[in-house]
Amino acid sequence: GLLLPLARHPPHLALGADTLVFFMGANHLATIAARLIEHGRAPETPLAVTRWGSYDKQQTFVSDLAHATELSARSEIKPPAIIVVGEVVRLREKLNWFTPTLMAATPSCRETFPLGQPT
Repeated sequence: GLLLPLARHPPHLALGADTLVFFMGANHLATIAARLIEHGRAPETPLAVTRWGSYDKQQTFVSDLAHATELSARSEIKPPAIIVVGEVVRLREKLNWFTPTLMAATPSCRETFPLGQPT
């Protein structure tokens, strides 16, 4: 399963690359973040959870590892989703190549939390 590699080789996975991507990990977000911190990732490391990527109902939630538990408690954090962990998340606004028209017209379709300040 998804968490098995983290259990077997946590230091390697936690610190082995600048950017980590977890596919279909939304239901395990808090556990993934806790294990990454436990094995050396800084709690202030940014993370992003994107649901329904490149669809008109895309949602992106941005926070950091320290606040992943609070973020995962939100009802919107559910599959299908991809989790990106690392400094690359800070480039999100600059590299935002996909913003559905629906989001622009309806701000409630997307919520973004400032790093370290989830609501």
